Amino acid sequence: MILTQTAVPPPAAGNVLLEEDRPRYAKAYSDPALAGAGFEFTLGDMTTFVLEGGAAIRLNSPLRMRLVSPFVEVLDWDLRVPVAELADIDHHVKRQYLRLQGKAERGDLAEAEHQAWMHIVDSTNYQRLCADRARPFYAEGVVRKRDGAGQVFVEWEDGETEWLEARIAGPLECFKDGDVFGAFVKRNYRNQTVRIETVSFLGERGVVYAEIPQEWPPALQVAEEPTP
Repeated sequence: MILTQTAVPPPAAGNVLLEEDRPRYAKAYSDPALAGAGFEFTLGDMTTFVLEGGAAIRLNSPLRMRLVSPFVEVLDWDLRVPVAELADIDHHVKRQYLRLQGKAERGDLAEAEHQAWMHIVDSTNYQRLCADRARPFYAEGVVRKRDGAGQVFVEWEDGETEWLEARIAGPLECFKDGDVFGAFVKRNYRNQTVRIETVSFLGERGVVYAEIPQEWPPALQVAEEPTP
């Protein structure tokens, strides 16, 4: 049996549980009429659990739950939540995600936890979440040109090129065409730069790269047997 949105309305913000929504969810799911063993339900269409900033656990479909009094079992997540704490289900889901992720990174998952973690990876937008939570990394680039709208065309050290929007390229506004810079760069799951910070000036392109031989890297040479 699935509890429909008609029985319990979805959160006011669509698919994110807000503080003002908690009391009615707690009341709805602690109703004695729903206390039958094995009763299964979903929380409307709530599929987004914000971790930090723009990083969120985004489910492909709502969580499936089963009432096993006095707990509610989140199916396939290896998670049980006391019925009295169901209003804080988003806290429990986020904690379980971070707990299993940490254990997965340490290679410390038990069998049931491993199965739950595989389900979570498969049923969420895991690639996007990893990119959203990734730390900025150091990169070097060359300012090639800019347009009238403030966008800057950058050539990165790996040869890739990219137009940076004005709101992102702000730290490069004092650089001239041909200037080489280093910075910590944040990219999204599409590998697009979304933030540049801690920018440093490394010099002019003709000077910085003047010491690099034109034929770099050198061609691999195979040693030959000396002729008698």
